Amino acid sequence: MMYIFIDESGDTGLPGINSSKYFIVNILTCNTDSINKIEKHFSRYRYFRNADKEFKKYKSNKDSQNILNELCSHVSKVDGLSMYSFYIEKEQYIGPYLNKIHKTVEDYDSTKFRNFIIKTALKKVFEVTPVIRESDKHFRSIEIVIDRYLEGGINQQQLKKYFDKSYDLPIIQFINHVDSLYCTALQVVDVIGTMILCKFNINKDLSLTGIKLFEMNNPLDIINII
Repeated sequence: MMYIFIDESGDTGLPGINSSKYFIVNILTCNTDSINKIEKHFSRYRYFRNADKEFKKYKSNKDSQNILNELCSHVSKVDGLSMYSFYIEKEQYIGPYLNKIHKTVEDYDSTKFRNFIIKTALKKVFEVTPVIRESDKHFRSIEIVIDRYLEGGINQQQLKKYFDKSYDLPIIQFINHVDSLYCTALQVVDVIGTMILCKFNINKDLSLTGIKLFEMNNPLDIINII
């Protein structure tokens, strides 16, 4: 079984004063063995590095950033695991579902926008991670796990139907919502988002060890930044 854990940073609102500058989709891919190893890494950091407070929100303190970066570095070395982040700077976005054409006409739908961005990010993940394929060239069973408390919520059935219609994605057997409080892998995805926000908003020189970063302002031309 392959697991894909998804979380997001920012919101799906139109660019403007009451909306975030960025919308970011963060993804962790792993198998059952790597999930168990992630749990061990997190436990050690909670105990030896007193890192719980760093997991909750991004900090200007460089020591906190270093702790999160150390954790990402260790996690990235786990066999069968990969970390990704796909970001959109809304003012520069030229894809569908997030455009205000003029005062009375909008090509805007927050649900369609989120689903489209997640699908496009997943397509890229499958392209750049050949290890997820079995030796017979077929994709293994796949389960997507999403944080239950994402802004606006995600309808599991709608998302699965949308993915099932996507010829360029493998079959997704399961899509589940889980409370990240009880799911270490989702907490890792949250740390990925924290690191990206630190880099964009606080420390542009921050290293993103083990995280593959992509710019997705043009969904037809995704740029690999790191």
